[in-house]
Amino acid sequence: MSRFCPADSFNCPHCGKELPAEANRCRRCGASNECGWQESCEEFIEDGYTEDDTFDYEAFVEREFGNSDRPATEQTKNFWIQLVILAVVVSLLLPFAVQLLSFF
Repeated sequence: MSRFCPADSFNCPHCGKELPAEANRCRRCGASNECGWQESCEEFIEDGYTEDDTFDYEAFVEREFGNSDRPATEQTKNFWIQLVILAVVVSLLLPFAVQLLSFF
């Protein structure tokens, strides 16, 4: 069941999708009050938005998030070096700690 009554709705003049009466933008095609509900709204064209049929998801992910094969940062390298050093120190001191605790 729809959240709005058909009498409280209208069809988008551009794509025909049924919209609630208070809608100021069409979610399907992007037409809006600012554009006069026209197909070529400069706001969407400048941002690179087009119809869903031509949307390239891979290009979008690459543009928004960059290359996923990024090298480790200096901070990440330092973290792993410190973790390895700590593990070596703990493994060397553990026998002495066990022997010391056995006296109590």
